[in-house]
Parts: sequence; structure tokens; C-alpha cells
Amino acid sequence: MGEGAYVNLIVAVSIFVITLIFIIRGNPHRSVVTLSGAVAMVLAGTYLGFYTQREAVQIIDWNTLGLLLGMMIIVSVLRKTGLFRFLAIWGARTSKGDPWKLLIMISLITAFISMIIDNVTTILLMAPVTILICDMLSINPVPFMLFQTFFSNVGGVATLVGDPPNIMIGSAAGLDFNSFIFHLMPVALVTLVFLLFLSRILFPEVFRTNKRRVKKVIPEMVLAKSITDIYSLKIGLFCLVGVVGLFALEPVLHLKPAFVALMGAAIVLTLARQSLEELLESIDWPTLLFFAALFILVGGLEKSGFIKILGKELSMLAHKNLLGSSAFLMWVSALVCSVVNRVPYTAAVIPIINHISTTGVNVEPLWWSLALGVGLGGNATPIGTTAGIAMISISERTAHPIDFKSWFRAGAIVTLTTTGIATLFIVGLFSWYS
Repeated sequence: MGEGAYVNLIVAVSIFVITLIFIIRGNPHRSVVTLSGAVAMVLAGTYLGFYTQREAVQIIDWNTLGLLLGMMIIVSVLRKTGLFRFLAIWGARTSKGDPWKLLIMISLITAFISMIIDNVTTILLMAPVTILICDMLSINPVPFMLFQTFFSNVGGVATLVGDPPNIMIGSAAGLDFNSFIFHLMPVALVTLVFLLFLSRILFPEVFRTNKRRVKKVIPEMVLAKSITDIYSLKIGLFCLVGVVGLFALEPVLHLKPAFVALMGAAIVLTLARQSLEELLESIDWPTLLFFAALFILVGGLEKSGFIKILGKELSMLAHKNLLGSSAFLMWVSALVCSVVNRVPYTAAVIPIINHISTTGVNVEPLWWSLALGVGLGGNATPIGTTAGIAMISISERTAHPIDFKSWFRAGAIVTLTTTGIATLFIVGLFSWYS
């Protein structure tokens, strides 16, 4: 690597780290900080020659932004019909106000949905329900929101269609849906069980039920009075089911999730009898800006050669010790993807594993290590996954906003625990293949 390349790398990493520090501080707002970091990255990249303005625009994942915008519109319509209040009352009555039963119910439903559709959509649909239930029962919603996101990310690891990196890995490695179920579903299920018990250790005070409060509130919750707009509810649910169905048929129809979500949003805006101005005001525009700026920022880090350096180190290690390199890949992926978007990282590592496969090495364990690392590592921080960012944004509209430090205190322990479980799985997988 030449002197100029080292300068590019140092500048890009410095800008990224400084931006991350201000995001952790929480002041100014993360959207402003990330946008400033993205501007600095483009200016530095243009001046030093490693990142152009054209590349910055092209690096933005418009599919993700379109998906978010479309689903936000559909969810906004459904929220105004009273659907989420209906589901919240049903959840509170079903759990009888017991926080432990409530966490199990919410978390497992979230994990299951995330195995079928993307994590962001799952969080946008489930988080409002969780917050309403907790408000009704006077329970702190932060632990529920945190573990709902953790379960969403772990659930997405289990299937081919549950996480964008899994789709990329399956395509590159020729691994089908059943292969993901056979190899990753068991470790995901074991991890989910551990997470349930970990929640009791991390937040014991939450599960001390105020029985007097519950006995008073539960009977007052009436399902029949919660739905306020039957017509718009039918339109919204029809569009939601149609959108999710088209998500599942993407391999056949070749319709991008963003197009499908925006098509559903267009239909629901046309047919639902709700104010367009009010719906647009409920869209979380700062989060969309944050995502766009984050893509530009991470793109500069990638163009500087940072991710390629990690890949070369992995390639050298794999030829010496495949088991060690698999574990190394998983832990490095978990660490990097706690702060870096998983999609560009996965895209950078895939060619490296493909190159290793040409040397006669059985690289299948490396594919599973990559899927587990990028899937589990995102739980460490709120910016590790789009689902985490979405949940942080939703929490900021409540009386209990989640800050970076609160997330990291729980997320770091969750990531270390789940990645440790996945390491044992990789060791067992090697015993199986040998």
C-alpha cells in the first residue's frame, strides 16, 4: 500500500470515528451529525481522489430508503385506524398484564415475523403495539423495545429471506432456502431462548408487576371500542398483506422491495379516507436523512480500502487454519457490523471467500460464519442495523427515548453472548464436516 493509500485510509477512518463519537454523545441530533460527516467524507474523498461525488450518490441504497418510506406511509394509515391500539389491548389482556409473559409473546412473534419479512418492516409494525401496551400497563417500554429489536435481528439470521446479507450469501454461494433452515435455524432458536433469560438478568426491575395497577386497568380495556376507521383499516390491511406477499415472491417476480412498498403506499394513499398532509407529517423524515447520509459515510470508508484490508487478513489466515479463520471472520464481522452497514461489508467479503474456494478449501463454514457475524453483530449498537435505527427513531417519539449508551449497555452483552453461542456452533459444524 502506497503512502497516498495510507493517507486516504487514515482520513476516512478518522472522519468515521469522529462522526461516531458525536452520534454516541447524542448532541447534535444524529441526522445532523451524520450528514455533516458525509459531507466531510465526500470533500476529503474528492480532494484526495478516493471518493467522488458521483460515487457518493450511487452508494446510497435507494432500495432501503424507498422501502422505509413506503412502509412508514402504510403504517401511518393503519395507526390512525386504531389497529395498534386493538392489538395492544389484545396483548395486554392475553398476557394478563404479566411483563414476563408479555416479553415472551412480543419477542417470539417479532422473531417469527422477521424470518419471513425484513427486520425494518417488522419493527415498524410491532414497535407501536409494544409501546402502547407498556403505556397502558405503566411499564417502562425500553427493555421491551430493545429485546424486540434483538429478537428481530436474530430471527432474520435463521432464513434465506430474513436478512439482506443472507440473500447475498445464498446467491454467491449457491445455498438454498433449506440449507439456511438446516444450518442456521437451530442456532437462532437456541440463541432466542438464551435471550429470554438474559432479559430477566439485565432488567429484573421490569418484571416486578404492579398487580394492583394491572387489576384496575385490564378490565377497562375494551377491544370493541379501539377501531375507529373500519374502511381505512380494510384498505391498509389489504395493502399490507399484498406488500408482504410480493416481498416473498421477489425471487419469482423480480420486483424490488422499495417498488413494492411504494406501490402499496400509493394504493393506500389513493383509497384511504385520511388527510394526506397529516400522513406526510407523521413520516420520520430525519431517519430517512440519517440513512442516506450514513450510506455515504460508510461508502467513503469502503472506498478508502478499510474493508479490503480486513479481507486480506482473513484470506491469509484461512490458508493456515480454516477453523480459526471461521471464528475470526464471525467475530470481526460482528465487531465491524456493530457500526458499519452490513450490506457493503458483506459485498466486500463475498469475493474473498469465493477466492479462497478456488484453492480447494471447503469454505461452507466461512459462509455460515459470515451470516452469523453480520446478523448478530448489529445488536451491539443502535446503528448496527436498519431495524435498530428505526427503533431508536420510534422511541424518540415516546416519553422513554433510547440513547446510544443505554442501548450499548444491553446490546454489547447480547452480542457477546449470542456470538459466543454461534462460535460453539461453528466448532460443532467443523466436527460434522470432518
